[in-house]
Amino acid sequence: MERIAKVGLALVCSILAVQSIGETSIKGYGSFKAGVGSEDTTFSRGVYGEDWSGKQESAFGLQFKSDVNEKTSTTVQILARGDEGSADFEAEFNWAFVDYEVNDTVSVAVGRIVLPLFYYSDFLNVGYAYTTVVPPRSVYSLTIFDSADGVSVKTANFVGDFYLTTNVFMTRWEESTNTFGNINGIQVSLSGDTFSLFGIYSFMDNATFEVAELTAAVEGAQTGGLTDSQAAELLMEDDPARFVGVGTTADINNILLNFELTQTVIEDSVRLPDTNWYLMAGYRFNKFIPYVMYETTSNDPDSVDVSDWGPFESIGQAIIDSRELSYSANTIGIRWDFDQSMALKFQHTMYSDIIDGEGDFGSDGDEETFSESMISIDIVY
Repeated sequence: MERIAKVGLALVCSILAVQSIGETSIKGYGSFKAGVGSEDTTFSRGVYGEDWSGKQESAFGLQFKSDVNEKTSTTVQILARGDEGSADFEAEFNWAFVDYEVNDTVSVAVGRIVLPLFYYSDFLNVGYAYTTVVPPRSVYSLTIFDSADGVSVKTANFVGDFYLTTNVFMTRWEESTNTFGNINGIQVSLSGDTFSLFGIYSFMDNATFEVAELTAAVEGAQTGGLTDSQAAELLMEDDPARFVGVGTTADINNILLNFELTQTVIEDSVRLPDTNWYLMAGYRFNKFIPYVMYETTSNDPDSVDVSDWGPFESIGQAIIDSRELSYSANTIGIRWDFDQSMALKFQHTMYSDIIDGEGDFGSDGDEETFSESMISIDIVY
């Protein structure tokens, strides 16, 4: 936390120095999460082991918004996420962009902006803003890149009694020289008094993800005679990719419903096309919201065809099978808003029919089960 304090203090001082130019607002949030799993496992969606532990999914942030003039503002968000392997929370500039209002319905943001891939994207790290302890792992497994550098153009208009928004974005996401991609797309949403509908289409023309285990397996196969072109079909190097998502939310007479469905495809690679969805239902009893949720993830090893590889078909298929991931999960939980701007949550999730080739946890015909119990305290200020 000391690192957060130092970065935050420096930023606050710089903002205070320009207070005379425009108004500045400072908002903060924090989520402390802890959990325990039914066993120590390599399941790729299992975060917690047999002993209670915290910090892995905890997050603390500060957001600063300052007016430059009547049409222009700057937004900076400092985010510190927990890391099981580190003694400290690593602070980073998660958002840092300039927003310009062209007119009453159009605005342009430039800098490090949020990627609007999901319903929770704008408040993904603000645990207080959503009902569950953590967003559904099935759909939200792609949040390794929740922000990127680029530009977005937003529009907002009323269509009758409904509010229609669009967000066209062109960005570059880069974690290292071996993990990057140009992420472009459009999100459209339609909102009424009690519901919202939204859809997203995004594409990458150069998706490159370095996976050490995959690279080692392919290189080993090459020593056995796998050709360069065949290896390229397995590795994720400058491959075209697309992401599609749809969803809806409703809040009617204290009944809460959330649904999202996403599909991810990276062509010419061993990354199997996957389909993920969840449905969450809850009911608001004053300060309490009990909820249930069902979610699922699935992909198909047969979607990558190596039947024409001759004697190397079995090698290619073995590598493809190692990337299979499918499961279903049932969750029951409760949220308690025990004080102003503070919520206590608990949930238990049971994963079943797990086939996780990457984690070597479950296989076709020998599926596994796994469960997690989680608790969180979420605040905003």
